Amino acid sequence: MIGPSDPGPDPGRRGRLAPAVSPDESVVDSDDAGVGQDLRPARLSEPEGEGDDMRKGHREHAEKDRRHAGDSANADGAEVVTAVCDTGDTMSAEASTQNQELKQKRKGMLPRELRIKIYEDVLVLRRRHGLSYNKIIKEIKRRYGVTISKSTLSGWGNGKHSPYNGIRILTLEPSEDLAFVAGVIAGDGYVWKKSKPPPTYDEFFIGLEVKDKEFAQFFAKSIAKVLGRDPPAPRQNKYGRWVVEVKCKTLYELLTCNGKKLIIERIRPYIEHCEKCIAAFLRGFFDSEGWVPEDGVIEVVNTDYKLLEYVIYLLNRIGIETTSEKPRLRQRAGIPIRNPKTGKVHRARKDVYYIRLRTNSSLVFHEKVGFTIERKRKRLEEYLKRRGLLPDDSMMT
Repeated sequence: MIGPSDPGPDPGRRGRLAPAVSPDESVVDSDDAGVGQDLRPARLSEPEGEGDDMRKGHREHAEKDRRHAGDSANADGAEVVTAVCDTGDTMSAEASTQNQELKQKRKGMLPRELRIKIYEDVLVLRRRHGLSYNKIIKEIKRRYGVTISKSTLSGWGNGKHSPYNGIRILTLEPSEDLAFVAGVIAGDGYVWKKSKPPPTYDEFFIGLEVKDKEFAQFFAKSIAKVLGRDPPAPRQNKYGRWVVEVKCKTLYELLTCNGKKLIIERIRPYIEHCEKCIAAFLRGFFDSEGWVPEDGVIEVVNTDYKLLEYVIYLLNRIGIETTSEKPRLRQRAGIPIRNPKTGKVHRARKDVYYIRLRTNSSLVFHEKVGFTIERKRKRLEEYLKRRGLLPDDSMMT
């Protein structure tokens, strides 16, 4: 690079040509990029008969430049340091933006907004006007100046791909399946986001990990109906638990807020849409967090006090009574807890609360809500049969 203290090659010496400097040439890798560089335009061709006078003038200007550079070297150095200190943050931000743009160029990816516009135009040209792929490619080239491959058009046309952030395009409507999924997420279900560097997009997951296969299968069928897709097959992990997981940003954003799952204020219209939706939400939640002891009294345990308050409200809406108007404390945070299966002792990080249903509401719960998990459903049915609230099939035979 040509700096303030380097006047460059002597134009009077023949046999040495100064390298041409393009205005678009990148200087990011240089130590003194953007500071003190010689940006004088390249010399134009000399008119005939004026070459000697012009060469003489150039030599005189070169001598003046060398003297001026030597006298002002110290001052220029101080100015350079000040400029770097003042513009360091700006240059870092610009470098970050340039890196992202370079990544997009390397991957051959157009800006997302432009891809969405092209995608919408392609669907109109294909479905409404019935144009062939070749004609669509020419029309998109005319409108936007870019060429779309036939494989991309095919993927857009059959719905396998879309530029909408890699997510399925859907509108969520209140339904029993959506309410059940929300109830599961409030309990044993989980949501998480996989962050990716640009220009790729983040991925959003909704899933369930449980030991009961029928619970995982029912959750898979419900979330498939919500998303309008085939049910994902539950897979068994190395711990013997069944896992169901799908990707959907729309459903993720409905069920979370600032990383916290299931904000009640956002999901209430979907849960309280009708009595069946309320029952479906409670079924998903009690499948996750509820249990039936030997005495037949149904309980549900959770660390979220406000969520349990909302569950009590929903139970009362459909005629199921609880033993208390508010959740009760079961375990204080910090108290040692021993796992009966592994024998390990750990400390609870949060307070644990519980809700208990009245015994005279057990039959109503069985009829309106019930359990998806077979072992819980059988235990409740056995209790109701002992009380004579359900017919005993063994005695009838």
